[in-house]
Amino acid sequence: MLPSFARQAVARVRYPMVDDGHGNLTPNLDQPDEQTVEGCSVQPGASAEVLAGRDAALIQFTVYAPAHADVLASDSVRYNGALFSIDGEPARWPSATGTLDHVVFLLKRWEG
Repeated sequence: MLPSFARQAVARVRYPMVDDGHGNLTPNLDQPDEQTVEGCSVQPGASAEVLAGRDAALIQFTVYAPAHADVLASDSVRYNGALFSIDGEPARWPSATGTLDHVVFLLKRWEG
């Protein structure tokens, strides 16, 4: 169970997979399924700048979400108006009693 100060919300964006006409499944970017996940704590992560001939910055956040959060590694997440990808598999943390307590996942987005 997350503490009472976890009052932020993120939007999970999932693109349905459709046949591309050649037998391959590809995401349908025109019809995303967007679901709000409330009761989160979103914490800033490390950022990095790439200076090798270009201006780019990696923006990262760690999201602590309620146990019922329906998020997959293949999803995107909208936070503060920006679209992020999920970095790795969401970690589902059990409580001391063995029930699922919360879900943690990392967000990343490149700018520049």
